[in-house]
Amino acid sequence: MYNLLLARRKTILLWVSLEALFGGLAWQSYRKTPSLSLAHMRTPKQLQS
Repeated sequence: MYNLLLARRKTILLWVSLEALFGGLAWQSYRKTPSLSLAHMRTPKQLQS
């Protein structure tokens, strides 16, 4: 019974860490996209001037 609880705890920790990793990557890409699109929108104006 104790081994089962230990294994379950390990799998839960593994899933939580994977979820946090992918969640962090998704959040970083989500945060980067608006600034990238703003930079793309700014470039033609800079080229004209």
